[in-house]
Amino acid sequence: IYVAIGQKASKVAKIVAVARRGDREVEVDRVTGLAVGQPVLVVVREAKDHSLKTHLYCDDPGDIARGKQLDTKMLMRVVAVRGNRVQFDRPLRFETRAEWRPEIRSFRPTVTESGIEGLGFEFPRTQYRGHFKENGANAIELRQVHHCWVRNVVIRNGDLGLNLVACGNTVSGIVIVADAGRGTAESGVTECTGHHAIQCKNAEDNLVTGFDVRASYVHDLTVEHASGNVYARGRGADVNFDHHKDTPYENLFTDIDCGRGGRVWRCGGGASLGRQSAGWETFWNIRAARPIAPPPENWGPAMMNFVGLTTTAPSVLASKAAWFEALPPEQLRPANLHAAQFERRIGAMRSAERTGQKP
Repeated sequence: IYVAIGQKASKVAKIVAVARRGDREVEVDRVTGLAVGQPVLVVVREAKDHSLKTHLYCDDPGDIARGKQLDTKMLMRVVAVRGNRVQFDRPLRFETRAEWRPEIRSFRPTVTESGIEGLGFEFPRTQYRGHFKENGANAIELRQVHHCWVRNVVIRNGDLGLNLVACGNTVSGIVIVADAGRGTAESGVTECTGHHAIQCKNAEDNLVTGFDVRASYVHDLTVEHASGNVYARGRGADVNFDHHKDTPYENLFTDIDCGRGGRVWRCGGGASLGRQSAGWETFWNIRAARPIAPPPENWGPAMMNFVGLTTTAPSVLASKAAWFEALPPEQLRPANLHAAQFERRIGAMRSAERTGQKP
């Protein structure tokens, strides 16, 4: 199933001053066409010197000689317009430097509030042909849709299970399985049964929860040029967190059982596209049948968080290194960081409604 639309994203205003990561306001050249409550895209574009990628890699990108010239964007909601300043509902994930030609674009998706649920996909029981040799047994792709969902779906013998190229959608209760005899030795994966199980590519702020990846793929849970996505409350036979280079940043992996735990940090991605992970990734309550070591050296920049993993490695809490806090997962509270943050945000909104204040 391929659900795709052409979003009508036209330029509304130019951002004329630098806003820092974490700011909620930007200064614009005009406010015509902007209104409180309006969803908009804040967009920055790569410069020839790859300075945007360098920023997202926390100034430690590795080899980015072949880095792609891709826009980086974030969907925001306008909460106030004061003079030539626009305030958003949440903090920016990047800066708005002039060399990145920052702007606000309209966001008017033509497909929303639509879903795929209670469905099974079964492809022929043929042996997996190998990486980049797939037959095209692909189940679901959501492209440029918003506030849509995939719920309670089983995919059997898929080359690609689910591909998210969109923002603000929810995937829950997806199960990915493969018949005995389909697997082959591929890319260092024993009994590999497909290419991507679940992928967030050029995708922002999607939630993938309650998943069960019972077969091994070249790439099980993927983020590529993606931010704000959450993989939560899931499990798999031998899960890898595929950070596919090209600036996957500020994604969260929480409350996940990686099964055998033999290839947690195994990743793909082309040469000279940067380190596997960019900045501010968080891994919280990650379990496996064997101890999980920290990622390999140069896997990503120092600005990453690892808390509550099944591990025998010692804690590393230095300010200039990735934060690796070796707490036993069963003792970690909250167990699901996304769920706890969601409840806190909803609680604040309800409290503000009762008192008549803005959250």
